[in-house]
Amino acid sequence: MKKFIYNNSNGLWYELHGDYYIPCLVLPDTEERSIGIWGRRHLDYIKKYRPMLYADLVLSCKLHSYLADIDAQAQAKLELLRLNKWQRKKVLRSSSKRRIRWHGSELWVAFATGRRKSSMQK
Repeated sequence: MKKFIYNNSNGLWYELHGDYYIPCLVLPDTEERSIGIWGRRHLDYIKKYRPMLYADLVLSCKLHSYLADIDAQAQAKLELLRLNKWQRKKVLRSSSKRRIRWHGSELWVAFATGRRKSSMQK
């Protein structure tokens, strides 16, 4: 028996192992990207709630790149939310300091002169 045979109908090479011909399959080269917490959580989600999508991604060798993309998108969104929150805090802090300073000087003027302004009377 031949060690290798080629099947014209599917375009695959087969190698003889014992009495059986096994297809010579090679995984495509992909770049190594890390999968963070959000990618792992999404993996758990698709395993549990989207098993067909999971199977499709595994069989097409796209699962790792899909999860790395999801993780990168989630990280970018998280950084954007943190930046917006920080900027909002910064604006609120500066505006509240101005208000306190303004009210403080108004109260000081009212206290020092012994007169109340109409806006301070209750």
